Amino acid sequence: MEKVCPIVFGATKVTKDGTGDNIAATIVELPTKTKGLREQPFKINCVAAGFFRDAGEYVCSADNGESTPATQTVHLTVDSAPYFAEKPKDVILAPAQSGEIQYLGGVAKPTKKWLRMAKRSVKMNSIYEVSADGNSISITDPREGDSTVFQCVLENEHGQRVGSYTITILAIPAKISKSPAATAVVSEEDDLNLQCEAFGSPTPMIEWRKMGAKLVDDGSRILVTSEELVDANKDYRGTRSNLTVTNLSYEDGGTFECHAMNNMGNDSADSVISVRLPTTVSMEPDTLDVVKGSAADFTCNVIKDDRATVTIDWFFDDSKINPGQPGSEYSLQGENTLRVRSAKASHSGTFKCTAKTWYDEDSGTAELIVQAEPDAPDNLVLDIAGLEATLSWKNQILIMQKL
Repeated sequence: MEKVCPIVFGATKVTKDGTGDNIAATIVELPTKTKGLREQPFKINCVAAGFFRDAGEYVCSADNGESTPATQTVHLTVDSAPYFAEKPKDVILAPAQSGEIQYLGGVAKPTKKWLRMAKRSVKMNSIYEVSADGNSISITDPREGDSTVFQCVLENEHGQRVGSYTITILAIPAKISKSPAATAVVSEEDDLNLQCEAFGSPTPMIEWRKMGAKLVDDGSRILVTSEELVDANKDYRGTRSNLTVTNLSYEDGGTFECHAMNNMGNDSADSVISVRLPTTVSMEPDTLDVVKGSAADFTCNVIKDDRATVTIDWFFDDSKINPGQPGSEYSLQGENTLRVRSAKASHSGTFKCTAKTWYDEDSGTAELIVQAEPDAPDNLVLDIAGLEATLSWKNQILIMQKL
C-alpha cells in the first residue's frame, strides 16, 4: 500500500494502530513542478505485503521542528479470494452413530453453499441438516447405504473455492483380531493376565466371562481395563481389553471367554486356564561339616502339584554336575539325595538343587564345609634352654616343658 504525504524537510515516521512504534517505511523523493517551496512531496510505502495481519490504521507524520507536525491517517483493509483455513476432513461413522462435517474458513467472508454429490443443494431431512450459520452439516442416525459426498462452495468477488467432504457409513460385525492364549498353566498365588483385541463398526465392546458368567471388575482381585484402538490400515476402530485375576487359587481354573460385540454381530475366543500348586524346594541339611575323606549327603525336598512331573538337576558353585557318570565324584542315593563320595577341601562350597516342572521351577541351596586333617610338620627346629624346649615349624610354635 502506498501513500503520498506532504513532508517538510525533517524526521519522518509511520505508526500503526496507535501503538507509537515505528514500522518499516520506504521514503522516496518525488518530483514537483512547484519551485521555490520549502515543502517537498514524498512517497511512503507503508506496507510491504498485503497479509491479513497488516490490516489496521496507519498514521504517517513529519516534523521539521519549525511548525506543527503534519500527519495523515490511512485505514487499510486486506481482502482475498475465499479459502479453507483447514483442509476438509472426511468422516467415518457406524450405523446409528451421529457426527458432523464443519467448514473452517479464514478471515475472508464468502457466501457458502452446500451440494451433495455435486448435483443439488442439500435439503434438511432426518439424517443431514445444515446449521443455521451454514458452517456445518450434522449427521443423525445414519444407516448402512447413507454414505455420500458433500461439497462446500465458497464464493466472493475475488473468486471461488470448493472443498469436498466424504461421509462413509461402515457396518462391520465385531471380529476378534487378537485372542488370549488358548491354554495356560498358572501357579497358585500368582496372577492371571489375559488380553484380547477386536475390531468392527460400530466400535465393539469386550466383556470377559468365566464358564458363561460375566466377570465384573471388583477393584481388587478381578481387574478389567479397556482402550480404543485405531488401525492405520483400516477405516474402522477397535477395542483392547485386559483381564487380571490376582492371587489365584485352584478354584480359579476353568474356561475364560473374551466376548466382543456390536449391533452388527458378535465374536468370541476361549482360554482354558489350569491352576497348579507351585513347586517349592528345600535342602536338608542346609549346612554340613565333614572330615576330609568321608561321605557327604544332601537331600532335595520337593513339594509339587500331584499332576506335574518334576526333573531335578544338581549344581556345585553354579556349575552343573552329573552324579552317577563314570569317574564322577558324586552319586545319587534314591531319587532326591546327592552324595559326595569322598569329600576333600575342593568340595567346600555351595550345592544347589533345582526342581523343574513344565510350568514352573524352584531351587534350594546348602553349604558344605570339609575339615581336612593337618599334614605332618616339617622343617622342625628344636631350641632347648634350661628346663624348656621350643619346637617350631611353618610359623607354628609348640612349647614343651621337661618333667
